[in-house]
Amino acid sequence: MASQADADDYWAQVVSLYTGYPMPSRKVLFDKLKSKDGIPLMRVHLVEHQGRAVKPEDYSAVAGWHASHGEDYRLAFYTHHGQDDVRLFTADITFIRPVTGDDGQSHLLDGGATRDGGTAKGKDGEDWDDNDLWRYISAPKYAFNELVQNHKTTHFSHAGVTVADVDAVDLESFDRTAISFDRAAKFFNDQSKILAQWNDDMGGDNAAWKGESADVVRNLIQTLHKNYENYVDQMGGAEFKSGHTMLAGHVPTTSYSETLFQAQWDLHFEAKVMESAWLNWANSGEHDPYRALLEELDELSRWILQNNVPHVVTDIEYTYDNYNETADTNEDLSVTTSYTFDTVSPFTDNPGFGALDDIKAWAVVGQRAVDRWNRNVEGYLIPAAKKSLSDIGKGWSTSSETLSEEVTTKHETSLSQNYQKQETKKTKEDSEKALDDATKKTNEGFQKLNDNLAAANDNNKGLFDGLNNNLTQSANSQRQLNDSLSGLGDSLGDGLNNGLSNLGNSFTQSLNPDPLGLDGGGNTTTSPLNTGLGDLLGNSDGTSSGTTLPLNPGSLLTNSSTGITSPLNPNAGSLLSGNPRLDDDGNLVQTYPDGTTTVYDPDTGQLVTTGPDGHTTTTQLNPGDSIPTPDGGSIELNPDGTLTTHHPDGTTTVFDPSDGTLQTTNPDGTHTTTQLNTPIDTSGLGGDTNLSYGGTSPLNNGALGDAGGYPDLDADADYLDYDSTPFTGGTLGGGVGAYDTAAANTSTSPTSGTPLNPGFGSGAGGAGAGAGGANGERVRSVLNDPSSLSALRRTGSVAPSIDNEAMPFRNGSQTSSTPMGGGAPMGGAQGGQSTESGERQRTNWVEEDEDVWGTEEGGTPAVLG
Repeated sequence: MASQADADDYWAQVVSLYTGYPMPSRKVLFDKLKSKDGIPLMRVHLVEHQGRAVKPEDYSAVAGWHASHGEDYRLAFYTHHGQDDVRLFTADITFIRPVTGDDGQSHLLDGGATRDGGTAKGKDGEDWDDNDLWRYISAPKYAFNELVQNHKTTHFSHAGVTVADVDAVDLESFDRTAISFDRAAKFFNDQSKILAQWNDDMGGDNAAWKGESADVVRNLIQTLHKNYENYVDQMGGAEFKSGHTMLAGHVPTTSYSETLFQAQWDLHFEAKVMESAWLNWANSGEHDPYRALLEELDELSRWILQNNVPHVVTDIEYTYDNYNETADTNEDLSVTTSYTFDTVSPFTDNPGFGALDDIKAWAVVGQRAVDRWNRNVEGYLIPAAKKSLSDIGKGWSTSSETLSEEVTTKHETSLSQNYQKQETKKTKEDSEKALDDATKKTNEGFQKLNDNLAAANDNNKGLFDGLNNNLTQSANSQRQLNDSLSGLGDSLGDGLNNGLSNLGNSFTQSLNPDPLGLDGGGNTTTSPLNTGLGDLLGNSDGTSSGTTLPLNPGSLLTNSSTGITSPLNPNAGSLLSGNPRLDDDGNLVQTYPDGTTTVYDPDTGQLVTTGPDGHTTTTQLNPGDSIPTPDGGSIELNPDGTLTTHHPDGTTTVFDPSDGTLQTTNPDGTHTTTQLNTPIDTSGLGGDTNLSYGGTSPLNNGALGDAGGYPDLDADADYLDYDSTPFTGGTLGGGVGAYDTAAANTSTSPTSGTPLNPGFGSGAGGAGAGAGGANGERVRSVLNDPSSLSALRRTGSVAPSIDNEAMPFRNGSQTSSTPMGGGAPMGGAQGGQSTESGERQRTNWVEEDEDVWGTEEGGTPAVLG
């Protein structure tokens, strides 16, 4: 059976997550426990009685359970509608499938007790089934105890529901996985020492194996030795010491197994915390829904005894027959007495949800009891569960980071690579030697050539000296000839140059007239190249006329109050605060009025917030975490991966990343589901969410004796301030006349009337008139004096304490108290309860030699552990 826990029920989510036990939905637990009139937890029979004063046995709140006619609960009240007569009713109430004793009578569960559910047939044909209700109440106690004491929930079963193998949690699997890491580290450490010895044996002059092949193998051994040593270092080192012992007895010898110990300890600790939270709830007695029903009925009884019963009076009329005024005696005189009833202010028969003689009002009383029980769940269990989810999420996040660090190989060289390296080195050395030899021979040849050239130079020196002398004489003769020619050239040059210069000036003047009359001043006229561009923009001078053609007419995200609608998103004006949408990666993007943008990545759980100034903040969301939004709302991550956004107007949206839908719950309770990135018509969101009654709550005002949760005509009282400790017998309290004394003293009564129920509020009223008087005289007198009525007694409870356990050191964490991890009793037979504690028989098991963390034989890694 798969878990049906509600997404917002963190308690049920924790039970299913930590233990694998499938929890039912809390929202439907009471749907199959209603009468034919639709009243949860009880059948109500309204019985009308002849007018009279009420008696102690008319109130179970006064006389105790089963004090009158065998029903589970009774209370009496009067009604007075308009001109109708005053009528007396009792509500005879029978609880639906309560715990019953050997005498067949109903009673409440003791503190910390559990029971099994079942089915039954109502006398009016109803089919009742409370299996899921008592599974929700009782199963977590035994599931957490199984995990805390036996360290696993494999094959655990309660109330006919068994944990599936795929969902079972086995804390000892952490031990087995840690052993695998430690075994690998030990292998690397041991083999590293052997490889070091091999390397030493193959080195030196006395090595038995030498040569190129030996060098290749030795290099490989050296590489393996370095890698193995590095593996050991990455896993904590050869000298790693833990100091902790895991649940199955293993002592970690690597940093990886130490991290697994911490993760195992975190889950085991949180299981004990949740077990303690359940005990606090159950020991209060508030885990029993019938206690909530009894408290609600006691509240209503208080209200009746203050606002209804004390304000009913009786009129007595005496009629005299055969009366003779002149006679000395009236032996034949007869007197007839008649009684009528009336009400005086502030009498009322409506507690705020309908007249008490209307059966629909009693359906409200039953639902109030269900709501009271749910409030106790949310007070005792939900906060503890949310904190636990947050704590283990933070702890396991650190552990996951450590375990995700892979052990890597630093030196990767194969045997063939080593051989190739050796061959490459040898080839290089041979090539360098050959080159050196060739260079030496070449240098010797050049030296011989130089010697031969030096000898040739010496032989030719004489020849060159004679040739130089002859050339010197020839040069002197040539210098004289040049001097003569130079004189002739100077004379011819001067005459020719002057003539050519004059000719050039005349020719220049004829070729350069000034036809434009610019006189060489350089004035320039410039014509615009792009004339007429101004006309394209609406102005002939080339400038803009001020009329702008917008690219996107209309605001894309306008306020709905402006009347401007975006052409791309006609419904944008009525979008929710935050404007939720999806980006291309499927992340949820919300933009707020101040310009802030948030992007939630469902794959990583990170929320990236970008402020108006561009500053970015990244927040890691864990299940149960809630952070505020810029518009005054908040964002909360649910255990199932959905993201809830609470908006300031009371609207709630839930984003489901699995299908990209957004479920919206309006303040009026209506729901809509929208596929994101499509136009959304949410114009109906918001509205008047004021559900107040204009004052204090009609039902939840005061307590029995001080308006007890129902509206008083002359005073408001706090319904929730009433001590919620249930009534299990005893009296209502000394003298019912103590209730609402002030109200009774201020009420007015006819001058000749007396209260029908004196003592219920110390109402005003005089003594009856004397006997004797004219025919038709009306006299009001006291019917009776129920001074024996007494008050409710109250009981209390003490929450259990838990043992302390030292928490192992973790950077950035704090130590916290550890709850009691002792055994707890198993449930009793159907219809009964178990109150005795006892240790469950631990079964033997065989330690598997499996190295995979989080799986069992035939299972898959789908749950914790």
